[in-house]
Amino acid sequence: LLSEYGYSAPLSAILGSMDSTYRFFVAEPWDDIAIDTEITLGWRGLPVPNSLAVTFHLPNGAESLQYTVTIPGLLIRDVKVSGSPSAVTVELDQDELYGQGYTNVVLGADSMEITLVGVVDGKWFVRPLNLRGMSPLGGAPAVIKSYGLLTWGGDSLLNLIIGGAVAVAVAIVTVISVRRLHRATGRAV
Repeated sequence: LLSEYGYSAPLSAILGSMDSTYRFFVAEPWDDIAIDTEITLGWRGLPVPNSLAVTFHLPNGAESLQYTVTIPGLLIRDVKVSGSPSAVTVELDQDELYGQGYTNVVLGADSMEITLVGVVDGKWFVRPLNLRGMSPLGGAPAVIKSYGLLTWGGDSLLNLIIGGAVAVAVAIVTVISVRRLHRATGRAV
């Protein structure tokens, strides 16, 4: 059947791979590598992720590093890291993903696997991080930041709400303090 179509070997297609290849490694998991995740909200003024950064903090001498970013059925990134850095940061931006044609990938909504592999002391290691929405499984809790979120009148609506809540709390504490002072002294304050 293959010869009818001019193929000498079976074909496979790895969605997202430029040459239909997908590397896999047999390695020991290494949970000692700390992972930090930072998610920035505010994509197009909405309270959804605009970008995320995942940082793997590496031991001395880590080399032959590479990482992949995948969602079920799709390879988004396959990157070889040069040198022997002390940390590797994987950054993803929603607009950049859309611009690259990944219009079905939604940061914070899709389950995403970010996997780092490399060699330390002559042994291969693997350190995966699974992002389920905005919850990293396999790393520290995510730090979530918001920039330009629901802007109104030059100020962030979130900041206005927090500022208003603080003002109300201060007013309540002031009223309680004045009432206590009035009860204690018997004078109007």
